[in-house]
Amino acid sequence: MKILFFSTDFPPNLGGVATLSYEQALHLARLGNEVTVETLDFGPLPVACAQTPGLTVHNHRVAPRPVMRLVPLSKIALQAIRRTEAELFYASTHRGFGVPMGIAARFQGKPYVIYVHGSEVLTELKSASRKLTISCLLHHAALLITNSKNTAHSVLANNFPERLPPIKVIHPGIDQERLSAPQAKKDAILLRREWLASRGKSTDTVVLLSLCRLSRQKGIDCTLQALKMFL
Repeated sequence: MKILFFSTDFPPNLGGVATLSYEQALHLARLGNEVTVETLDFGPLPVACAQTPGLTVHNHRVAPRPVMRLVPLSKIALQAIRRTEAELFYASTHRGFGVPMGIAARFQGKPYVIYVHGSEVLTELKSASRKLTISCLLHHAALLITNSKNTAHSVLANNFPERLPPIKVIHPGIDQERLSAPQAKKDAILLRREWLASRGKSTDTVVLLSLCRLSRQKGIDCTLQALKMFL
């Protein structure tokens, strides 16, 4: 299948959405699809982008202003649609390319899919015009994919009860082949020992690691409060 993949967050930019976008594009191509990614220019792309058959990534320099950038993003989307003749449009987040993609898909008669993370949709509910826009965008999608059951129910179903297409929950995964490689395990054990030793801790110390921004919806404070009950 020819998939036109839109994302305003992609490596080498840091963050969960950038990583998820990259891994999704990479593995969709490895499954045999022809994937064309339209994203923003954050610097040199990962080597795998050029080495993966079926994957093409175009990164564009666009002004960072949220509203004004809709004009160049729309132009990029239209040019990509004409160039690729894709069968399916996909956005790893509705932000940025979502509205241009949705409008173009409607005119082209092509289906589009949006991945919903949670908080990025809740921010659109703060004004009537933004809520109407996101409601129309979600309603006309062929499918919505969410990262959790909570996002599917608490974010989507509760706020858009009558304007939703089918919803599929697909939890963000990991590359088991890469992380279970013998050298990866050896590197992890060595890194753990060195890190604990640098802090004067024994090798049987329990370490909790959270790779995320310290924002309220991550619930780090709840985790710390829960741990206090057992210490």
